[in-house]
Amino acid sequence: MNYVWNTILDPLPWLSPSVFALVGGAGQPPDGLQIATMYEWPMPYLNASHLQKSDLEHLHVARLQTDARLVLGHLPFVVAGRGAEPPDFLIELRKQQLGLECTVLADSRRRTIEGLFSRIRQRLLEEPRKNLSHLAGHNVIAWFVGENSLAADRLPHRANDRDAIEALVKGLRHLRSGEHGQAVGPPSDYTAQLSRMGVVSSGYGCLFYAIPMKAATPATSFFAHTGFELACLYESTHTATSLVGELDRLVRQHDQPGVDWLAVTISGPRRDGLMHPTETVLGNAFILSNIPLKRPKYIRRVLLHFFSIGGCFEAYPSRSWWFEPQFQGGLEVAHHKSAAPPPTDISLTPNP
Repeated sequence: MNYVWNTILDPLPWLSPSVFALVGGAGQPPDGLQIATMYEWPMPYLNASHLQKSDLEHLHVARLQTDARLVLGHLPFVVAGRGAEPPDFLIELRKQQLGLECTVLADSRRRTIEGLFSRIRQRLLEEPRKNLSHLAGHNVIAWFVGENSLAADRLPHRANDRDAIEALVKGLRHLRSGEHGQAVGPPSDYTAQLSRMGVVSSGYGCLFYAIPMKAATPATSFFAHTGFELACLYESTHTATSLVGELDRLVRQHDQPGVDWLAVTISGPRRDGLMHPTETVLGNAFILSNIPLKRPKYIRRVLLHFFSIGGCFEAYPSRSWWFEPQFQGGLEVAHHKSAAPPPTDISLTPNP
């Protein structure tokens, strides 16, 4: 990436980002579009251990209907029932019955990262609360590096990497926000900055530090059980060609007889209830690329539904917004720090 065209930084109420990414390319826009995503905090939309695929499809289609109704002023289609798979649903539109198929635009690599990272979060939930109480009100940021590199480009520890996970937990027991960290590499301006930030190493390729939350705290189950939150830093790069290629792959996969519409949900909840805000960045980058999709054989319409911002872009046959986004950004799952409201004279108990 020779030029940076845009910096995407979506702050959460406790003043750490939900996503941090750079959009750029080899030259001026839109020459050689590239997206580098460095940081993401997956947002919990549902407290679900594992939704059934059919329930998740129902949720995605219902939200598409709701967003369309709010923007267009009418319900553009109704769900007549489940289809033969394919399609997932039969819908009625202007006295026509069409087949609607559901899929998602997913950053599979990043979802793998978060899946592995969830094992570490689960281990921390098993740790006695008193051992980590000093981290209350902090966001702990971790990343995984190679033997001779400090770049955040490695997979988190797997569940069977017990020694590595235990070393991380031990490090968190002794981590103190505001204190200088240890040397984490050869002397340089960068490693000196990491030390000033309080970055420490687990000794197994994991670097981490803690920053205090301001103005708000997360309204998450993990925070309720631990008093802090945990995020994973990971760098990944995408290009306009790779994004179009992934959408073309999804279209080919679902382009079968009986499928008239393909609804591609972007940044919708996964089966475990988490939403990935970086996928909204990727969807917007596809729109910016202005590269058309390949023509399918059966599918007549491809829709990109942006779950978190409430908009829907028609990627095929035209390239235009079916309805514009109506929300500013991601979800806000937070407890805001503010003074309690003054008592009132209103009573919910009827007077005798």
